[in-house]
Amino acid sequence: MADAAGGHGRRTSLSFGWVGVLAMPAAVGTALVLWLAFLGPESTLLACLKDDGYYYLTIARNIAGGHGVTFDGLGPTNGFHPLWAALLTPLYLFDAASPYTPIRAMIVLSLAVHLAAAFAVGAVANHLAGRAAGRAAGLLYAGNPVALWLAVSGMESPLVALCVALLAGELVRWQRVNGLAGSAGGGTADGAPDRRAVLRLGLVAGLCALARTELVLLSAMALAQIAIWGAGRTFTARLRQIALAGGVALLVMSPWLAWNLARFGSLVQVSPRAHHLVASSLREASGQGAAPGPLALGARLLGIQRQSLDGRLPGPALVVDAIALVVFLVAAWWVWSLVGTRAARRESWPRVRAQAALLAYAGGFVAAAFLVLGHMRSWYAAGPLVVVAMFMALPLRWALPGGAAAAGDGFPRRLRLPSAVIATGYAAGMLALFPVLLGEIHYESTQRNCWAEAAEVVAAATPPGARVAAFNCGTFGYLTPRQVVNLDCVVNNRALPWLERPELPEFVAANGIGWIVDDPQYVERYFRLFSRRDAAAYLAVVDTLPSGLVFYRVR
Repeated sequence: MADAAGGHGRRTSLSFGWVGVLAMPAAVGTALVLWLAFLGPESTLLACLKDDGYYYLTIARNIAGGHGVTFDGLGPTNGFHPLWAALLTPLYLFDAASPYTPIRAMIVLSLAVHLAAAFAVGAVANHLAGRAAGRAAGLLYAGNPVALWLAVSGMESPLVALCVALLAGELVRWQRVNGLAGSAGGGTADGAPDRRAVLRLGLVAGLCALARTELVLLSAMALAQIAIWGAGRTFTARLRQIALAGGVALLVMSPWLAWNLARFGSLVQVSPRAHHLVASSLREASGQGAAPGPLALGARLLGIQRQSLDGRLPGPALVVDAIALVVFLVAAWWVWSLVGTRAARRESWPRVRAQAALLAYAGGFVAAAFLVLGHMRSWYAAGPLVVVAMFMALPLRWALPGGAAAAGDGFPRRLRLPSAVIATGYAAGMLALFPVLLGEIHYESTQRNCWAEAAEVVAAATPPGARVAAFNCGTFGYLTPRQVVNLDCVVNNRALPWLERPELPEFVAANGIGWIVDDPQYVERYFRLFSRRDAAAYLAVVDTLPSGLVFYRVR
């Protein structure tokens, strides 16, 4: 019988000693983040944030300053996810003595969202595997160095994790209230939906889509799951549930959707359109023609990732592939051990099935990133990472002291060894990642600090009111006192039609851009793809910075 907390078997709890051990990574990680927020030097702050994180900060600053939803001031942009930008905007309602002050406040806000996500992970894991394993899963996620690293990146990652965990929690709540999948309790006597549960589900589904656009697919899968396994005696009753929850989600999203249609005539954000344009132009320029197949695309992405990691890890990057293979094999071993026993299937399957949408989302998203999109950014991992954290409670259940006994005699001994291997590997991997990610921050400092240097050079060499452009311009645009125009169109809807023609030099001239600063490889690539002549025909070198960035004057 499940305990009152929704766990399995006999009631178990973690001893004080185990709570202390599991909470240690969370305590250390939280202390490091708070040190960074309040006492960290500006160079370290600069290194922690991703370049795209500065896009968010600049857009939030412009909104708070009354300049509109824009990065560069040329026009509105939809190249961001609105919920995180909305949370950041109040940070700029007050004048700050330094541009780094709002960054410190943002890190504190991001840490709070991360810890809320950890609490939500623990609540869902409690339902999946019991109180002890649920608490362990929540504590381990709170101290997960990857999640903490994303929490100081300036990106929407902690908010995505929180929304995904809240949606999983709503599916659990739905299961309890409406009697899904073997839970105690049920809906109303005639099988009608519980309206409060429907409204909550719709609200969280809508917030998911605003936190990151592709989460609209997760929301749709969650509603489809209810249609398949939902409460209600008839399919019509389940359709009413879906229609009401979907209507609430659409209502939550409607201001953002309406603004996009009114401003741009499309619901598609500019950033994926820009990425697609560059990828297709590169293929055409190289004579490759059609896009490569999924397997070729995935192999190429793995090669790019391996090349980018060489020299940045304590060992060869090939070790990462070997570790990933071992993890996959151990996970397959554990699943085989679980499904091979009737008692284990009967006990765990209903609760796992209630989170089927989450599993489909996590696996599908990672597969799509590798096999369809052909690129994978670190902040893309936030959603799948939180799903893994929730389901880690299942092996933790048998690995923790007393877990196997609490599960009852119906659970085989063969589950205990793979569970212990997975749980130990998960904890050991977290400890190993701390120094790796600290090394990543040191590496990123060379990337971010070069843009701080460029901001100083440009401020000294150009008159007030000058327009300067760059392709990778998040950090640069935030720090420089000049108006910075984004040329790769990630946050510049106005420039995209010019690149599609292709007329990049004409856009530069038409918008009064007098200078460009960037890595010369990017400058050469974009002018080769989106103009009739090479960059030298349009630009004159003013200065080459020690970092390798080049400062150009437009001819």
